[in-house]
Amino acid sequence: MIRLVVAWVCVLSLASALAAQGTTVAYERRAPPPAAGGPIDYVADSGACAQDTANSVSVSMGVTPTAGNSIYVACMTWQETLVAGDVTDDQGQTYTLLHIVGGTTGGGGIYRASGVAGVATSVTCAPGGNSHPGIGVMEVENDDTPDGAESANTGNSAGATAGSVTAANMVIGAVTQSNGDMTLTPDQTQVCEEEATGRMPINLSYSITSGAINMGWTLDDSDAWFALAVSATE
Repeated sequence: MIRLVVAWVCVLSLASALAAQGTTVAYERRAPPPAAGGPIDYVADSGACAQDTANSVSVSMGVTPTAGNSIYVACMTWQETLVAGDVTDDQGQTYTLLHIVGGTTGGGGIYRASGVAGVATSVTCAPGGNSHPGIGVMEVENDDTPDGAESANTGNSAGATAGSVTAANMVIGAVTQSNGDMTLTPDQTQVCEEEATGRMPINLSYSITSGAINMGWTLDDSDAWFALAVSATE
């Protein structure tokens, strides 16, 4: 503070001296520099979905991640319950399991890796067994540790819902259904979708919002489905 005062006194003294000599002095008011960071958001084109009929599935990020951002992963399975450690990538980054839905008859989970490396990244979900998994990935910028708001739901109908989540800034949701060849249309913004007979389909989507939101999807026909959602915080 003392240094700022002294510097300002020097500026005023110089201005006074120039004015006394008949020199015009112009003052420029400058805006303060922008604050670091910004609002939480999905990184455009970073999302990708894939499926496999085996016991694991891999997919590359749609774009090279920006160092320091987070990667969110949804993995949907058949006849396997997801656990911590089922999601990995080729950079050796750690993925935290945020929430799961379903169990040995079908379901899924959402994972997060924070402070990721700024290099091309391929993500794998390997539940083992007879899982026929589907995977969806997305990069999120300016997020912080999740606040723990989450929800999951199962049902058998033409409309799936993950249940209500009270979002701080953003909600990320995913859904699957048992037939494997059904279009899953989200009520919110779609990141990616993959569907084929004989494996678990997946739709990954998100909403930038604050307050309660019920993530939902429309199916082509009534069928058993599994949905979940988590809140992301900036």
